[in-house]
Amino acid sequence: MARPQKKGLEYFSVDCHMNDEVNLIIGDYGMTGFGVLIQLFQVIYGNEGYFTRWEEKDIKLFAYRVRVEREEVEKIVNDCVDWNIFNSEKFKEYNILTSRRIQEHYANSTYKRKGVEMLENYAIIDLSEKNHINEGVTDDGNQPTTELPSEEVHKVQYSNSIVTVQKTKEEEKRKEKEVALLKSFDSVYSIYPRKKAKQATLTSFKKLLKKHSVEDLIKSVENFNEDLKKGGDTLIYTSNNFFGQKAYYLDYLPENYNETINQEVIINDNATREMQKGDEEFWANV
Repeated sequence: MARPQKKGLEYFSVDCHMNDEVNLIIGDYGMTGFGVLIQLFQVIYGNEGYFTRWEEKDIKLFAYRVRVEREEVEKIVNDCVDWNIFNSEKFKEYNILTSRRIQEHYANSTYKRKGVEMLENYAIIDLSEKNHINEGVTDDGNQPTTELPSEEVHKVQYSNSIVTVQKTKEEEKRKEKEVALLKSFDSVYSIYPRKKAKQATLTSFKKLLKKHSVEDLIKSVENFNEDLKKGGDTLIYTSNNFFGQKAYYLDYLPENYNETINQEVIINDNATREMQKGDEEFWANV
């Protein structure tokens, strides 16, 4: 079996002196903006080599991995597009992040490789000048090179041979699973009254899903919120303690919480009966 064609790069260079566009991002967002930009370059160069998709789940997963709020990430990227750090035309048309400089760097870094593949409709540079790059591939259904859907298999012809690049679905499934997990976590975390250490809370939440359903964990928060409304001595635990090592959530799971309420009702009923009995004995002796 032939070895799969390598796509990304092992490393990329970073300028000692940043251009004005990058400095504008740093000026608006500080080192968070710079860090997000460098992480995006890592994703681009390390995976496809000259672009990365920027759709719903890509944004959410990227924000999760770099530990920056999604809204902040989207603002930074939109400003990068506005300042032409990423090409606005390809961004709007294909939902990808790329640029002429990125593509030039990728083409120059792969000149020793054979049959390098670049999608024609994503290209900004002139591919006809790059002898080692195949430019006959698109992903929009034009001039298909295979009978299979272009999203799954691309066949690239060079040097009288065909290289089949099979896109496995495991990565897509893994991403979908992560997105579903984050969505479930958000449904619980969003209603918790005292949010703290979101990442630590998420780590605990993942472990709890092995033992409890999402519905039960949501109910535990709802029961806890109900106790808070009643007042009394109920402490407002931080979210990382509620779901983490302290495991306060256990008392508020449906089965435990209902049992506690029933016990309280029994205790109150018994106390009422004792008081009534005492009153009857008192008046009997008057």
